[in-house]
Amino acid sequence: MSHTIDKRFQTQCLDLLRFPLAVIILYIHIFNNASAIATDELTSGGEFLHFVDSIIKAFLSGQSVPIYFFISGYVFFWGGKLDVNIYLRKLRNRIHSLFIPYIVWNTVALLTILFFMLPWFASVNPLEQEPHFTLSSLLNTYWNSEKGVFATPELTGHIFPQNQAMWFLRDLMVLALLSPIIYFTIKHGKIYSIITFAILWLLTDYYSFHDFYFPFQGLFFFSWGSYMSINQRDLIADMGRVKVPGFMLYILLSIAHIVLQPHSPEATTIIKACNMWVGVIVAFNTAAILLNSGKCRVNRFLASSAIFIYLAQTMCAKYIFKALMILTGTDSGYIVVLITIVTLLLSLGLLLCLYHVMRRYTPSLLYIMIGRKE
Repeated sequence: MSHTIDKRFQTQCLDLLRFPLAVIILYIHIFNNASAIATDELTSGGEFLHFVDSIIKAFLSGQSVPIYFFISGYVFFWGGKLDVNIYLRKLRNRIHSLFIPYIVWNTVALLTILFFMLPWFASVNPLEQEPHFTLSSLLNTYWNSEKGVFATPELTGHIFPQNQAMWFLRDLMVLALLSPIIYFTIKHGKIYSIITFAILWLLTDYYSFHDFYFPFQGLFFFSWGSYMSINQRDLIADMGRVKVPGFMLYILLSIAHIVLQPHSPEATTIIKACNMWVGVIVAFNTAAILLNSGKCRVNRFLASSAIFIYLAQTMCAKYIFKALMILTGTDSGYIVVLITIVTLLLSLGLLLCLYHVMRRYTPSLLYIMIGRKE
């Protein structure tokens, strides 16, 4: 079957998705700051802010990272084989592409918080806790920030490092270590192993075990991508067979999320999980449609910048948003939504310019920070 697969087109679809997925994550993180503003502090537009928040949570939130997990699993097992030599080589590669950037960006996050705690920036960043520098807290900063240098409670019950966006890299490192088990399970359990991983993810997501870490969400999507690669499936053709049902189901699930969120948060947890799954199908079909139309091509600069945007976005977006809120002094939900859009444009422009400069003048430093040569 592998001889019928257009791997070049598959690669183009993967590359086309990288940049818009990073932009979506950037905007969601910006809007999370906006939605944290209590509506009773707004004199107008509170309902509009809440409505936009519900739209974003239903259609966009939680969609990008699962697709990244899927792509990572698909690429990890590119070729369909795994032996001791291949496994060790891949682990060595992940030291550069995952572990070193993980340490670098969590350290940058820690230093950034300390920098903005200086008296000159007190009004920009007034909510950070006083730092506690012990060996235990310093180590926890790179795994569980609740027990880190800034012991801030995480209300969601999830475990994040200091740079919250780095949970994706952390989980990928764990999955890379577990890849022989994943490979063995998929080879012998076939599609039933993926179904089992899906059930485990849904159960843990629904019951939200506190103070317990295992990358169940990542395991499912990484393993699903791995299954497609190990079995040499035609990714685009398989996704294309359920193109129309996928788009329809995605819209219906998103609407159901909006309607049920105020009344049944438990039900929306399952709805969102299902929408994450359908979102992978929708994403690849969208990429295929755009490429086949001839009106859209992969921009290599934007595709390669996606990882930098993902890694660096929490270093600037939050502070740009807070600064704009202070400068405008707004108490209108309409203006808050506008500020999120302006913050997105400013953050994206700043990050792309910085990436371009580093790519041109400090490629060695950029390689250390993002774990790959550009």
